[in-house]
Amino acid sequence: MTRTVRRGKDMLILDASVYAPLLAKAGGKLVKAARRYSFAILDLTIYEACNAFWKLSVKHKILNPRDAIELCKLAKNLATRLKVYEFSDIDIEKAVTIAMDNNVTVYDATYIALAQSISVALATEDSDIIQVAPRYGITTLRLEDIFKLVETS
Repeated sequence: MTRTVRRGKDMLILDASVYAPLLAKAGGKLVKAARRYSFAILDLTIYEACNAFWKLSVKHKILNPRDAIELCKLAKNLATRLKVYEFSDIDIEKAVTIAMDNNVTVYDATYIALAQSISVALATEDSDIIQVAPRYGITTLRLEDIFKLVETS
């Protein structure tokens, strides 16, 4: 399913597989785009993004440790401009049922359950989410789609 996200009109959930690369590649442009579009994340998305930066720095030696810290600070600061959903906002029974029925992680299923409960699209690069979300009527967008939004902001 394809969907056009309109400025200020539609909310869009960003999972960690999109949030982290957006922070790393778009930085300040993402902050600007967050003023024009209604982006949402799960509270755990910040930790997942920071874990990705840690891994790139410590495990893969691709990212300078100082840059990893700065990206984590940006992830946290940007979250103040986004709608952040907490664990208590999630229908955990629905998320776990989606996980069990589709053999995906509860974490992935939580994004799907949230998107379904608030009727919004979900931006992801996660193959499990891309495969399962449409079964629940959820439109998925890819990182490249979000980069285009950010670049035109």
